[in-house]
Amino acid sequence: FLGVMASIARLYNPLKFMSPIGLMFLLIAFFLGISPILHYLTYRRIEDWQIYRLMPILVLSVTGLNCIMLGVFANFVFTLLHGRSPKVRGLLNRFLMEKIPWHIGDFIGAIMMLTSILLNKRTIWQYLSTGHITIHWVYVFTGAFLFLVGSQLVIISFLKKSLDTLITHIQSRR
Repeated sequence: FLGVMASIARLYNPLKFMSPIGLMFLLIAFFLGISPILHYLTYRRIEDWQIYRLMPILVLSVTGLNCIMLGVFANFVFTLLHGRSPKVRGLLNRFLMEKIPWHIGDFIGAIMMLTSILLNKRTIWQYLSTGHITIHWVYVFTGAFLFLVGSQLVIISFLKKSLDTLITHIQSRR
């Protein structure tokens, strides 16, 4: 029974199915991140032992964002295939579909990716010139997080713009 219900939600309103999963991952990442953030604000440093907490935060954050963006993207595909948008219910889903300016995701994503590179320019140069990295791992980690999230925003923005063009083209032919 639950499999049938999940299949129906997945096929007719993918965002309704994917956004709670993504939100759950993001909330877990947020709560895991409270301790390292408080530690940093208190001592102005991240300890080496905290990498074991930060890695799941990275994975959960990117996975949560991917789930939500996949739901948004799938809803755009639904619009393309059926010629109408699925009914968007719920505060989170309405916010994701109607309030977020997905068309500027490529700009925000590019800024995040550039910030990642600028944050790690010494690290990149050190690795290219010596083959080793002695700079603290937190720079690499933060850069990886910014680059992954930024690239996801660029990709979803590209896909949304492509789907919008397809929808406009299909509607103009009718």
